[in-house]
Amino acid sequence: MRLIKETSQSEGQLAQKMAELVVYMAWRSGEEILNVYEYFFTVEEAVKSIDIFTENMKKQEEYLKKRGSKK
Repeated sequence: MRLIKETSQSEGQLAQKMAELVVYMAWRSGEEILNVYEYFFTVEEAVKSIDIFTENMKKQEEYLKKRGSKK
């Protein structure tokens, strides 16, 4: 699904590729499964963003501590 989203050039193409995926995977409740995957990937991306933010905050704190100790 991630590859489909990254390579689709329009909303129409995205919808077509998603429908093709549902047929290919023989998912009976395709829309429901797509919604579950969409939720998972959205949460996964949010967690990655929070992790990056937290790491940047730690680096900033370390920098400020080092800078403060030099004075």
